[in-house]
Amino acid sequence: MKFGNLFWEPIMSTARMRINFPTAFNEIALFLFAVVCFSLANPADSAAQKKYSPDHPDVKAMAWKAMESINSGRGGSGGINTLKALAILECYKRYEGYVPKESAAITSTVNSIAAEIRSNGGILDHHDLYYPCLATILLMEYDDEFFAPEIEKMLRMLEERQLPNGAYGYTDKKLPDTSQSQYVALVYFVARQHRFNFSADSAKRLLQAYVDFQADNGSWDYTPVKGTASAAHSLSIHSASISTVYLLADMLNLSPRKKSMTKALAKDDGLPASVTVYVPPKKGEDTSWRKSGPIVEFSQRDLSNCQREANTYYERTFQIPQGRWNEYYMYAFERYAFFREQADGHVGRNAMNKWYDMGVEYYKEKQKDSGKFPQGGVPNLPPDVTTSLAIMFLVRSSEIFDMPPTGSDLLGGEGFEENVEIFLDSGVVRSNEAQKSLSDLLSALQDESLSDEQLQTLTESMKRAIKEFKSDGNRSRAEIKAHLVNMIGAKNYFRRLVAIRLLAGEQDMDNVPALLYALGDPDIRIAQEAHDALRLVSRKIDSIQFVDEDDDSKNLMQMQSLKKKWTDWYVGIRPDADLID
Repeated sequence: MKFGNLFWEPIMSTARMRINFPTAFNEIALFLFAVVCFSLANPADSAAQKKYSPDHPDVKAMAWKAMESINSGRGGSGGINTLKALAILECYKRYEGYVPKESAAITSTVNSIAAEIRSNGGILDHHDLYYPCLATILLMEYDDEFFAPEIEKMLRMLEERQLPNGAYGYTDKKLPDTSQSQYVALVYFVARQHRFNFSADSAKRLLQAYVDFQADNGSWDYTPVKGTASAAHSLSIHSASISTVYLLADMLNLSPRKKSMTKALAKDDGLPASVTVYVPPKKGEDTSWRKSGPIVEFSQRDLSNCQREANTYYERTFQIPQGRWNEYYMYAFERYAFFREQADGHVGRNAMNKWYDMGVEYYKEKQKDSGKFPQGGVPNLPPDVTTSLAIMFLVRSSEIFDMPPTGSDLLGGEGFEENVEIFLDSGVVRSNEAQKSLSDLLSALQDESLSDEQLQTLTESMKRAIKEFKSDGNRSRAEIKAHLVNMIGAKNYFRRLVAIRLLAGEQDMDNVPALLYALGDPDIRIAQEAHDALRLVSRKIDSIQFVDEDDDSKNLMQMQSLKKKWTDWYVGIRPDADLID
């Protein structure tokens, strides 16, 4: 494959917001509560990271050394400069928690991209979409408010260039291209994180294209033809395609997340422990994207079959490294692993479970003293390209893209009082010292358009309001508790989670019947949260234990057994207890 105008022919893919959970517990109870409440959401505990995580000292040292080796001025094509800038930016967001606008490699590239868009330059009708797509992502990650007009212009261009079959390709060939199409999907995903509007139907048609073009062996060709009998063996193209299927299914709410991979990206952001960060809706934002159910109609059968066949193919062929274009492949695999683990709760079987460890070990052997990585078997491929791709793998860029956007103005947090909410509005931080009343918060929780991040913020406000409520004898505690109990049976997963955590936080024996009821929840995450809450309320930290299995059906059966044990314990203490059916 020739390295032409842009280097990414085979594959490429693919701030910090810290949400604190203050409580009135003593230090020991707070520690235990934090452990049990967030164990399911911590990527470091996932099967994909047995030994290493992006925060491991060895990984951080590798990534930072590689970043420093490319963090210089511009040089080369617009595509190479864009990739370098994006890798530097994501490395800083991972380890420093801000966008390094002092970096010449980033600012010069961003300004050049913006000027080209404003002048209706070649980027708008570039013959391929690698450079335009990554340039759009870079603008969003750098400053989504200042460059909003340019970003929106690029989004409209992408919508207009979609082929009738739903895919994307070169302007002169008009053929579907699985490698280029993946970057449009990535742009759409990052655009949703930055609250830009675009056509949900365009995303649906793109997903349908990947489903339609899948070959009978479960994989894809670079330029696929619908109904082909087989696909050429290329793990890089396979990664590009199946990762895009999972990404689009996630973005369109077609695949509910079984495991949250989102986490705080830095050790200390300088904010007071009780400060909450809230990203409000953007002016003019299409609120239909915020609903909890599917955004579009799509055949779940076709989607599931596509994912199952592709995963089966991967489990037969997976390896690290994979030969030529290995860095493209590993970067695309990182994206696949991120979205598959959220959708399925795991990343395949056997060796696939250790993909990140395998990748880290590979890069530890390959990194040069200069910090850069070799060409990976591809002639004439600049080391800046392979090094940038390696950085994006090591920092797990998909995890960073998935975080709600924050601006560098948030850094430090100097001057903020304790127990306030910080509203991050288009990168501008402002403090809201007025506390909402408990009734207002309960009403707000009923808003179906709220995102999970907004619900988390309301949770923090509610905890403070409940603390104030307890000290006010004129309010009806029974009324509030009844509402929380009703939330245990809510359809929305996060609302059920909010209720359990609030009931657990009170450490009140009167809340046990609701927690017992939640043990029977069909979502194992909710049931385990209720189990952990009961351990905290009962002080039985070790006597009744849940052993997490890989099979969720086994976990649910185990939870039924635990429910009987917890019920027997509670009835033994309160023989006249009124349990919830």
